[in-house]
This record gives sequence, C-alpha cells and structure tokens, in this order.
Amino acid sequence: ASPMQIYSKVMKGIGQVNFPDSIQGPAKDFVTALLQKESARRLPMQTDGWSRFKAHAWFKDFDWISMANQTLTPPYIPVVRDMRDLQNLEAREEDAPKDEPCGSGCDFDWDTEFGTPPLSVNL
Repeated sequence: ASPMQIYSKVMKGIGQVNFPDSIQGPAKDFVTALLQKESARRLPMQTDGWSRFKAHAWFKDFDWISMANQTLTPPYIPVVRDMRDLQNLEAREEDAPKDEPCGSGCDFDWDTEFGTPPLSVNL
C-alpha cells in the first residue's frame, strides 16, 4: 500500500478496520481500545486507565507482580555465546529499508551539514 493509502485508512479510524478471524475477542477489543482517534477515549487514558489496562482480558494470565519484581521469565531467551556475540543483532535483509531513487534535488552535498571538514593535507 502507498503511504497515502495507509494515511487514508488511519484517518478513517479503527472502527473501519476489518479484523481477520484470527484476531477476535480480547485481542480485537484490546487493539481497538488502544487505537481510538480521540486520546481521551483510549484505554490507558480513561479513569483508572492503568488499572483497567492491566485488568483487560488480553492480560488475564499475565503476572504483573513478577514483571514488576523483574522475575518474569521472558517468552524468548536468545542463545548468546559470549559478550561479543552479535548473531542475534543481525538485521534480516527483508527488514532493510528499500533503496529509493532520490529524484530531482540530489545534486547538492547533503553531508556537508554534518560538520565534518573535508580531509586536507598541508605539505
């Protein structure tokens, strides 16, 4: 979808979204409660919002106390060989931004604004 198509859908509001069958019940209700156009109507912004957020059916089996005590077991623990192991930080190619042609207006030295003087050698 183009940015304008996405913008158009966002402006129509969450009420116009057709959720797939796999996202129904508490999941749909939770997403809808968070994505209200008017910020005052969003779940955490309502009266007792944080309590209502934590009590939402989506979190029915979530252990908030263990999270607060930092004893909650994470859902995924990556394998790390040592402190220098970066294998879990490699970006996937499909996540990389697309190369976009610059078009007109690219004939200037955009990087000169970063304050790095060009290398010069005085002999």
